[in-house]
Amino acid sequence: LPNQGIIGYCVQNRSAVWVRDIRKDPRFQAMASARLDESAYETGSFIVVPLLLGSELVGVVTVADRADGRPFDREDFGLLTLAARDLAAIVGASALRKAA
Repeated sequence: LPNQGIIGYCVQNRSAVWVRDIRKDPRFQAMASARLDESAYETGSFIVVPLLLGSELVGVVTVADRADGRPFDREDFGLLTLAARDLAAIVGASALRKAA
């Protein structure tokens, strides 16, 4: 997924991405119209967070389309970023159990 859209951007940069409106975000404007016109997404607001276990990427969490239709806000971003630490630990522990 590197170099492919918002998830690729998150993976490549190993950092969380909060987009209030993809049509107004200079990082992703080029893909904005096609993304909203050709997808099942209702809004242009997303949060993408890498799941990092130390320096190892073990996954990515993506959320889109809040139930109330509003864009994701700073609080949503903070909560998901905080939860990502625990999720990374869970994914890592699960992988260890499967490997044993």
